[in-house]
Amino acid sequence: MHDLIELDEKLRFTVDSDHLDEVMNYLASKDILTLQFTPSTLEDLFLRYYNAKEVVKHE
Repeated sequence: MHDLIELDEKLRFTVDSDHLDEVMNYLASKDILTLQFTPSTLEDLFLRYYNAKEVVKHE
């Protein structure tokens, strides 16, 4: 899970597709009123990829 933001009683976050089952199973046990999916933009994907490479480089 990435980019978790909590505002009022809402959560916004990003989930990699390989962890989507885990997150959906967790959410299924909660009282969810609304669930909205929005695909990542190409810019978001590139930024996450290149930021991850920078972190690995500096370790």
